[in-house]
Amino acid sequence: MRTIVDAPVATEYQESRVQTMVASRKTAVPTRRALSAAFASVLLAVLAAGCFGCQESGPLVTVYHPPEHFGRRVRQFSANVTGELSERVESARFRVNDGPWAPLPQGGHRSPPPLFIIEMEFDQLHSGTNRLEIEATGDGSTQNLDYDFTYDPQPPSLPLEANWSTEALVVEDGSWERLSVDEHSWRVRPVPGTEGYDRVLIVAPAFAGGRRIETEMTYRYHVDGGEWGFGFLTFWGGRPEDESFRPKRGWQFGLAWYFNRYRGVGGEFSTRYGVQPYSFTTAYQDYVLEQGTTYRIIAEARREVDGAGRFRRFDQRMKWWPTGEPEPEAWMVLADDQRLPLPDGDYGVAFICFRTQVELGTVTVASLPDLIRTP
Repeated sequence: MRTIVDAPVATEYQESRVQTMVASRKTAVPTRRALSAAFASVLLAVLAAGCFGCQESGPLVTVYHPPEHFGRRVRQFSANVTGELSERVESARFRVNDGPWAPLPQGGHRSPPPLFIIEMEFDQLHSGTNRLEIEATGDGSTQNLDYDFTYDPQPPSLPLEANWSTEALVVEDGSWERLSVDEHSWRVRPVPGTEGYDRVLIVAPAFAGGRRIETEMTYRYHVDGGEWGFGFLTFWGGRPEDESFRPKRGWQFGLAWYFNRYRGVGGEFSTRYGVQPYSFTTAYQDYVLEQGTTYRIIAEARREVDGAGRFRRFDQRMKWWPTGEPEPEAWMVLADDQRLPLPDGDYGVAFICFRTQVELGTVTVASLPDLIRTP
């Protein structure tokens, strides 16, 4: 096990479009205007893209996954909307629930232009219906996109199963798509050609306590550009960052994955605020990964408490093996560093592809009781 505290800020985190599911886009339509039948047909074609003057050059703004519903968010685990801007855009902004307008965030490893990421914090959202408005201008055109979506601040009911057959995808970073395996089963993956830094898909909203995650994943390939890996953010606490800086750069997670830096599978706990020095604890074992192979993973991550029920730290263990082979008896075990533990609280569950192309199958998430350890 490696324990590193205040490591140099040399490598950021460690810091996807055959879209088979298209959600509807709501666009404000001008009213009280007399339209001839001919002009009306042209205008409706333009409005289908949500943009005046864009019918030949394409939309100014493309939203990859129009928001429909978000589950519980806490701290800086935000509700995100991703997309891209046309090179013709001169200015772009957004607002949430009639709040103040803010520039559409771009930049950094996560969303270099033309990509953008909107990060809606939990205290910007209301239980029930919410509204996101996006406005972009360029080449004398203006595009307005309005989305109504729901938010549930309550923890999810467990166990839960994500089988991707009907669920709208809740994307944290990147562009993803559903892939039909047969008439009864689906997988999800980053859209081929869009693999890159931190492609993150939310599997479960925030909840307290331990969790057991089971699934299978098919590894296809990785892309050039640096280190790469894939697996699960077993505890996903979002990206701690100053309010003035977007897109956010920090992280707070428990992680169970394959990482080529160590040429193996294992786990990590890590916290970083913005671009400040970070701390992490790791445990890996050598593993030879094969392209085109489907792997099973079981990850158990839970709270460790003392005899009086006081929180001490988080523990994690994992099994990883090729589908069709016997499940290994031994677990890979990781205990958070006691000096700098992840803070106790609610965390989500997410799947991460870091410069890789991986197909994710059905995922089940169940609750686990606390581990009680006495000195």
